[in-house]
Amino acid sequence: MTNTKVPWCGTCGKTVTEILCHSCFEWWQKNDPEGTTQAENERAKIERLEALAETVKEFFKLLDTVEISSNDREFHPISISCCRNAMMEPLDCVLKSMKELSHNE
Repeated sequence: MTNTKVPWCGTCGKTVTEILCHSCFEWWQKNDPEGTTQAENERAKIERLEALAETVKEFFKLLDTVEISSNDREFHPISISCCRNAMMEPLDCVLKSMKELSHNE
């Protein structure tokens, strides 16, 4: 005599070939308070991060724009300024870090 386990539904306990019987599967699809919402939240976070990464790349493309003036000198038409000396170095560090991270894919 062999001892074979018969699978059962993880919700209602009915004997089934899958983890859930058909009716419990449908119920969980409609009523799972964590699974669906959590998956949707994770997808939304990923989409926002991807959009942010693309926006940061565009930001640095704009900052890196170089034009030639009428007297043949290169200049950057877009710049970021800071009127507080104590804030210049931290700002520079943040911008360098953002640029580095946005170009390392």
